[in-house]
Amino acid sequence: MIVAKLSRSGVEDRFFSLDPGEHRLGSDFGCEIALIHPVLAPEHLVLKVGEDTVSIMPKPDAFAVLLKFSTGQATTLTPGEWTPWHLGDRLIVADISIEIEGVGPEEVAQPSRRHRLPEGPRTRLALALACLVALAGLAGVLFPGGEPSALAHAETQDEADRSAEQAERSAEEADRAARAAVDPSAVRTRLAGLGATVAGLVERGGQWHATLRVADAAERLKVKAGLVALGLPVSADILVDREIEEAAGLILKNLGAGSRVLGQKDGVVTLSAEGDPALRDKIAAALTSDVPGLVGVRFEAPSPVDLAALAERVTGIWHGDNPYVVVDDGDIVRPGDPLGLDATLVTIARGYLLVEVNGQKKKVFVE
Repeated sequence: MIVAKLSRSGVEDRFFSLDPGEHRLGSDFGCEIALIHPVLAPEHLVLKVGEDTVSIMPKPDAFAVLLKFSTGQATTLTPGEWTPWHLGDRLIVADISIEIEGVGPEEVAQPSRRHRLPEGPRTRLALALACLVALAGLAGVLFPGGEPSALAHAETQDEADRSAEQAERSAEEADRAARAAVDPSAVRTRLAGLGATVAGLVERGGQWHATLRVADAAERLKVKAGLVALGLPVSADILVDREIEEAAGLILKNLGAGSRVLGQKDGVVTLSAEGDPALRDKIAAALTSDVPGLVGVRFEAPSPVDLAALAERVTGIWHGDNPYVVVDDGDIVRPGDPLGLDATLVTIARGYLLVEVNGQKKKVFVE
């Protein structure tokens, strides 16, 4: 019986048997092997199972990689073509790894040291060997006391020892090649090439798991597609900076806190100043526990200028050409003009004004 083991980071291993016949693997519940995964096509690939053999054929536009145990090489499977699956090989689809038992190992062809002879020379060679055998028997009669059987046994034992050593060396070379195929520095470099920030990379049982950061949802989709095309046994948690900011802002609103999200970098959210230490601790604890991917929370230092008072002075905003704001005394303030005592207007944005106070830029939120 052929048994398959499915492994995925963060999920308990699954085992299932494969009866002879064809089995479809995909995200559709109509498949014999249904796996819910955003990368998998409804019908991703087909397994053709015999009594002790298995072959794989990806569907058109489906991507899968077979990591060969015999060579340590990663082979990208060609859609529409059957590829044999041997003992020790690992099928990699996105962050899913599948191995099978009940099939034989791949036989690596060894170059022959002898050339096949034509029929005539082969006949003459057989006669010559027969003569040698006869002479050897005669030598045993004429010159007794020799130990040909002991000598033959010693030569056979030496040959077996050499074969075992060669097999052990081949296994070690295959293991080194397999490790080199997923070198951590190479994996990190290729992940960074997708346009994401690699925040973490760990290896778990031959599988790599990465934590990646991107700016927005569109970048996440781009990185997901690129991750599949890498053809490496890598899974990833993709964290979106914009989503972290939005989630933090929603929690602050639900808490009724006066702080606002000023920005986020490398998973650390910066909030506007909060004078109450107990409230700061409450806000930080709530955000850290409820916002996925959040690394830390920092509060901006209190401003010597009352930013809330500045916001109350603004009565109108023009976002068109030559933007400006109108303050409560009717004056028009443009970027570069003073907005109040020790505050200079820098930028007019949707929802806030950026002002400079004592050399530091602060956000003044306006409705």
